Amino acid sequence: MGSEDELLDLHTRVRRGRTKYSKLYRQAGSKQVRSDRARGAASKKSRGDAQRREVFEDALSRVSAQLAKAARKEATALRKKRLAAVKAR
Repeated sequence: MGSEDELLDLHTRVRRGRTKYSKLYRQAGSKQVRSDRARGAASKKSRGDAQRREVFEDALSRVSAQLAKAARKEATALRKKRLAAVKAR
């Protein structure tokens, strides 16, 4: 997909989006519970933020997997480079 640094930036942006919609969902639900006096009714009204959070959660899992793969590849390359430098001495 991209370099490890690009994936880290993407991971950060997606995580921030997920956090934003999680926060909005909780806040809206909290306000709605106070007015409705019922959690079930309140959760139905803020379902859109919950769905957006789920989309970001799915994207975050895919980006995290790609980031882990890129980090392993980078670590392997660095290890090989260091071993080659030690052998060259």
